[in-house]
Amino acid sequence: MTEGNNNEPTSPAGDLYKIFKRRGRLYLQEASSKQEDEDGQSITSETASAISGCELERSGVRIYLLNNFSRKQLSTHHLSTPFVPFVEGFQALLENEYKLALHDNNTHVDTTEAHLAAARNILCQLRSSFTEMKQTTSQLQIPTHSRRVLFQLVEYFLRQKARLINKSATNDDVAKRITLINELLKMIEDIFPQYNISDVWQSDLNALVERYLDEGVRKSLRTFRQANMRSLFTREIQQKQTGRVGTSFPAAVIQIVDNQLVAAKRCLSSDYIQVVQSACNEEISELVAEMLQAVELACNSLNAKQLCAFINDVDRLRELMKKRNTKYVTRPSFKKRAEQLDKDTIYLSQHASALLAQRLMKELVKLEKILSNIGDARWETDASRTGALRIVSVLTVQFKRFDSYLGDAFPRFLKACFDQTMQLYVEALLRNTFRRRCVARSVSQGLEADYAVLLNFFNSDLLDKHYGRQGFYNLPTLNLHLHLLKSIANITQPERSADDLKQDIQALLRALEPTENATRLIMHFAALDQQYEDFDSNKWLKVIAEARNENTIDSDSSFCFDTRLVIPFLEKHVESFTRRTTSSRQERPVVQRIRNLKKPPVVLRSQSDTVSIV
Repeated sequence: MTEGNNNEPTSPAGDLYKIFKRRGRLYLQEASSKQEDEDGQSITSETASAISGCELERSGVRIYLLNNFSRKQLSTHHLSTPFVPFVEGFQALLENEYKLALHDNNTHVDTTEAHLAAARNILCQLRSSFTEMKQTTSQLQIPTHSRRVLFQLVEYFLRQKARLINKSATNDDVAKRITLINELLKMIEDIFPQYNISDVWQSDLNALVERYLDEGVRKSLRTFRQANMRSLFTREIQQKQTGRVGTSFPAAVIQIVDNQLVAAKRCLSSDYIQVVQSACNEEISELVAEMLQAVELACNSLNAKQLCAFINDVDRLRELMKKRNTKYVTRPSFKKRAEQLDKDTIYLSQHASALLAQRLMKELVKLEKILSNIGDARWETDASRTGALRIVSVLTVQFKRFDSYLGDAFPRFLKACFDQTMQLYVEALLRNTFRRRCVARSVSQGLEADYAVLLNFFNSDLLDKHYGRQGFYNLPTLNLHLHLLKSIANITQPERSADDLKQDIQALLRALEPTENATRLIMHFAALDQQYEDFDSNKWLKVIAEARNENTIDSDSSFCFDTRLVIPFLEKHVESFTRRTTSSRQERPVVQRIRNLKKPPVVLRSQSDTVSIV
């Protein structure tokens, strides 16, 4: 593009625009009352006579400009502020031509097609006047500077016509204006490729798009959130023949999203469908943040089916949103937002699964008396390994039950249960061995026997179909996690030296490193029943330091535990929203949004007291 600029016109065109905007009345009557000789007429009187009649041909703009700029004396002039009446008269001419063009289309309805036809008529006349010559005493064209000013005046006139002034306009009206502006921009670029279009068009367009999104997508989804967060956990639970549970919540959310997409397809061009979908993603992200906060607040008052239905609803919502994002979203910035929503939804499902697993395992410890005796005197002398077999028996029943409730979401819950089993086992072992004088060899043998029982259970056919699916560990990684018990057993053996056990020490450091007491725990296992004077603490501390250094320098990802062991009685309380379930040290974006919520959602709990899920 060789002429024009990207901003509102500047002097002299800028002055004309200011006059054009500031004055609402024309000098039309004053100009038309003057009677002067045709050869001596000024631009003012010629403008008045050209627009004084009601009946103008559709070529009125072209004829008017060619008649005026064919005069020899005008070829030396530049349009500027002394020609104010010309600007105002030209505006009146454009207005009249625009109305007559609408009338020619035999329409009294404010349609996009009618406005485009009227605009095309004016633009084509202007282009024709720029290229056509008028035969007088000499052949003259409209001067270059004047052409640029005239283009800017016509552009301003069309932009005012495209603007939406009515503040009470419906969302369909806003969508029509968005389409009109886009089509006008394409038309102007096609007819006048040599001129740059004002940036104000884009500002007007952005304002309309934001208004459309605010009044449509955002308003609808926010209204839904306000109305439905109260019933998030009280909706009727539907159970399939397979046993899988769920509610109508995902379908209700996606219905609103689909309604907005259908409305956008009806009123907007295809380019704006992904804009609407991306706005839906923003609002769903806020919904996910509120759901995360809600499940935290209501967890202890929900039964097993309610929690499982919530997890399945989250997974279903993610599946439906991912399907629509794949179909509609192509712009990189919108794709990034869609991917973040997908990650936040996965995190919500993982977090809810972890909450369910924590409740289940703690209630099993309390009601079924599993895991709590690990490391006590009876466990140490139990040759039949009753404790470990009891764990396996209880978990088998619970896993079958929750497998039917959760369906495809079960592997994620299974992973959380495995992590909880390992954590509670080590917690009990530490707690009970701290309290009494132990026989190291017996503790080591008990650990090895329990390791064999748990290894056999977690490698059984019951879990075979879940390895590596939906967040559950693959079999090698699972066995690596279980090998933590074997490492503790090795360190506990009094005849083993620190140098021989460096790999086991490294494994324990990887599992316990977030705990400031990692070294203390390893030293506890190593000196379980040794006399103070017989234990070479300096040697062990040196090997632990070397093992920690090697972990830092040569971190083999295949040997890193995804879930760090949390030992409550040795650590400070970790807030539930920020507790990490992976090795990541960054807070999830969805958690950051929770902290920005003005107030927690109102959740109607099913019961005021804690509800058992066993």
